Amino acid sequence: MASVKQLKKDIDNQIFELLSDCFIYTGLHPDNKVDEVASIVESAVGLRNDLISRTNHPEGRNDPKLVRKHYRAIQSDLSSGVDKLCKKLSTVSSKRTESSKKTESSKKTESSKKTVSAKKKE
Repeated sequence: MASVKQLKKDIDNQIFELLSDCFIYTGLHPDNKVDEVASIVESAVGLRNDLISRTNHPEGRNDPKLVRKHYRAIQSDLSSGVDKLCKKLSTVSSKRTESSKKTESSKKTESSKKTVSAKKKE
């Protein structure tokens, strides 16, 4: 770790990228899974606040080894937390994709049935 300042920037950058992805998803698909995406956003903000708080208050200030271990744990928690939330967003997105494919295929089936019945009437 280079500095506490850089760690805080890393925390903000990664969390804000995740939040940006969530807002882009809800902007592109406003009708689906808004509650699930909102819970991901809440979790991301909570993770950010927790990590910043832990960064500001290191354990064992007088022992450099404990401080290094503390900051490494924060970096590890940041990586695992962001990864977990990205997987949740990916799951929400894949659910939306699967449901939209089913809807599109059912629409195609219905339209082909209508076409066939229209041809039979002629």
